[in-house]
Amino acid sequence: MATVEYIAILVSIVVGLAMAEVLQGFADSLRHRASVRSYWPVWTVAALILVMAIWMLRWVWLAEDQESWNWGELALALAPGALIFIMARLAFPQELEGRDLRAYYFEHSRVIWSLAGLFVALAVVRAATLEAGVAEGETSPQALVLRLGALLLCVVLALSGRPRVHEIGLALAILLMIARIATSFAAFGA
Repeated sequence: MATVEYIAILVSIVVGLAMAEVLQGFADSLRHRASVRSYWPVWTVAALILVMAIWMLRWVWLAEDQESWNWGELALALAPGALIFIMARLAFPQELEGRDLRAYYFEHSRVIWSLAGLFVALAVVRAATLEAGVAEGETSPQALVLRLGALLLCVVLALSGRPRVHEIGLALAILLMIARIATSFAAFGA
């Protein structure tokens, strides 16, 4: 088995656990909907975490070209999956019954958006340094601009405690994610 296959297995396990965590949060929110005060940004952040998890699995799939790995490259490959898992654990409260999701969101938004910013920063470094998973278009100027825009947005959301800023920021995050996916698929000709 090639080194990248071992790395893919590790990343897939951690990212799969993150996806399960988010999906469990969605299900628990529905289960306790009578006693939970819902707040759409919590749901949106959780959905964005799922997309990030899928994006991470896509990167692992593209990483088949790199044959040898040093410790720094290994850290760049594994750290984003760990960040996704931590964000997934924070997306929903562990005990949902009777919770106010708006209050919960603002208790944890600074940490979640800081971790998201770190995830994006690692993606920038990974695209610039690793040959693994750097397909055509991953290092394009459009990809870099979208990543830097996402990083700036994460910083703003990590620093702000204003609900309106978060609501507008989440709409921008969705648009950035759609644009990033569209530019990536356009690079592949799909």
